[in-house]
Amino acid sequence: MRRVALFSILLLTNCAIQSSLEPPVVDQRGHDPIQFQNDQAECIERGKGFITVGAPITACMRERGYAILVPKS
Repeated sequence: MRRVALFSILLLTNCAIQSSLEPPVVDQRGHDPIQFQNDQAECIERGKGFITVGAPITACMRERGYAILVPKS
């Protein structure tokens, strides 16, 4: 019974971490497409190192001046 509970907790934690690493949908108007790809890749990589509450990639992209159309949580 303990193993099932532990497995369930680990599975749910993994799902939460993966969903927090999804990039948001952003308005790319006025931004260079290559710079956007670089910024997004850097924000995803930066978000991998931490288990956070919220959306680290959305916050990172917002910090870089992108307008967030559909945030990921």
